[in-house]
Amino acid sequence: MTYSNYASPPGGFLQEEAEARSISVQELANRCGESVEYIEEVFRGAWEITTELATTLEEAVTGIKASFWLNLEADYQETLRRTGERRPE
Repeated sequence: MTYSNYASPPGGFLQEEAEARSISVQELANRCGESVEYIEEVFRGAWEITTELATTLEEAVTGIKASFWLNLEADYQETLRRTGERRPE
């Protein structure tokens, strides 16, 4: 089995998805009931995609299943552990 040596935060995909849907960071934050700063930290990978955020993303923003977001987060965390990387601060 081959593993990636690069940990890509799931927030990066969220940012791309929001941009593709023409959803601003402010609008995304509002839909999620979070601050712009929090969403930007999720984009960078400094904060994880929680169950609550994943559910909100599914129901109020993207329609993409919460399990997809949670699996991306789990993969990111596993890659960080395997490679010895840390979340951005």
